[in-house]
Amino acid sequence: MFDAHPPEAYVGGRIDESDVLAAFPLLMQQIFGITVDPAADPPASVDEALSLLRLPGAASQVLGDYRRFMRVWQHNHSVLKRWYPDETYDGPVTIFEASDAEDAELLDRLRIKRVGKGPWRTHLTGTLRIEPVPGDHYTMFADPSNVKALGEAWNRVLEV
Repeated sequence: MFDAHPPEAYVGGRIDESDVLAAFPLLMQQIFGITVDPAADPPASVDEALSLLRLPGAASQVLGDYRRFMRVWQHNHSVLKRWYPDETYDGPVTIFEASDAEDAELLDRLRIKRVGKGPWRTHLTGTLRIEPVPGDHYTMFADPSNVKALGEAWNRVLEV
């Protein structure tokens, strides 16, 4: 798993589209380094949120990809807020844990508790391996040097 928060991080507090839209500027800053005016009102729609990205000349395909990303991200988060495992998993699990802290304000807006990766152990009867990798929850996939290190960590895990 890639920096997966344990179920305990999501317990309590549902979110809806307005919560996701309010978190959107922080998410864009976290993923793309795009700064959105913190004093601005939260976007009222996904299209308004995408307009904050100021992607001049972006192909409609790119905007469509971002719209789909937002829908999938919101759906996944909503499902995680409602799910809690009712059985343990009996197999090996590796978590590639980002070494940099995730933005606290973003976690608060999404109602994700900061509980670390340790609680995963309560959901497993198999082994848990936590493999540290550089970056945060998002930049571990975005920064080329982080991606290279993630690939090297992946190879180490597969060699065992």
